[in-house]
Amino acid sequence: MQNVYNIHMYKKTMYKLLIALSVLLVIVLGFAINFDIKNTVEVTAKNTSLTPSTFEAGFVTMEIGNATVDAELALTPDRQSRGLSGRPTLEEGEGMLFVYTEPDYYNFWMPGMNFALDIIWFNQDFVVVDITENVTPDSFPQKYTSSIPAQFILEVPSGYAKQHGIVVGTQAFMQ
Repeated sequence: MQNVYNIHMYKKTMYKLLIALSVLLVIVLGFAINFDIKNTVEVTAKNTSLTPSTFEAGFVTMEIGNATVDAELALTPDRQSRGLSGRPTLEEGEGMLFVYTEPDYYNFWMPGMNFALDIIWFNQDFVVVDITENVTPDSFPQKYTSSIPAQFILEVPSGYAKQHGIVVGTQAFMQ
């Protein structure tokens, strides 16, 4: 009889543990989802050119200098840390736009890169505040950052900034 009682208590305890873990998982996932939504809302509130539909599409078309760039959006920390690493090339007129919730000194580096880049740093109003030209794959593990805080960072093929007249003070526009 004692053995049956112990088995019953063990099952009851395991059931309670399973429920507690399930509740904890729901809470953690709720915070994670809320965090992503909160960051998206904060960015769209600061720059009306980036709308919720832009985030859903994952791409944005930018006019900058005398050029148009179709930029893939890097919105999450995971996507931002991967960046363009591992890609064989980046075509003319293509780029990746890293979107942050506030201006800061963000570090960029070149692990796993196969081609050189220009890094164009923008403030919260999409005005160019710095440009780092011809960042090569062999520069890893060197880190690059803007000279003043930036909120949006665009990576384009090396030479793109100079070729298209993009300089500090250039205003970018979303299409």
